[in-house]
Amino acid sequence: MVDETPIRVLDYKNRKKSHLGYFWIYYDPVDKRVLFDYRLGRGREGLAERLKNFSGLLQSDGYQAYEMFEARQDITLFSCWTHVRRYFDRAKENDPNRAQQDSC
Repeated sequence: MVDETPIRVLDYKNRKKSHLGYFWIYYDPVDKRVLFDYRLGRGREGLAERLKNFSGLLQSDGYQAYEMFEARQDITLFSCWTHVRRYFDRAKENDPNRAQQDSC
């Protein structure tokens, strides 16, 4: 599992200034290991570096940076449904009757 989150970072030369950095969090649910990888940006370079020797199932959100793994035969991508669920929650507020309707 991989996800990135923005974080404000203080400038060590000028403590009144800060910049936006990113923590990339890698989680292995089988071995229960977590890696926090700080990067200045949200680009693909960090992902490519960290996962160059990875093979297996990779769960992430729909961020475009993960698309580079679609071509790799040793990685199977699958999505995080939390982001999709948010839209259903909004639909329940907008039109509760249709949002609760069972389509089966």
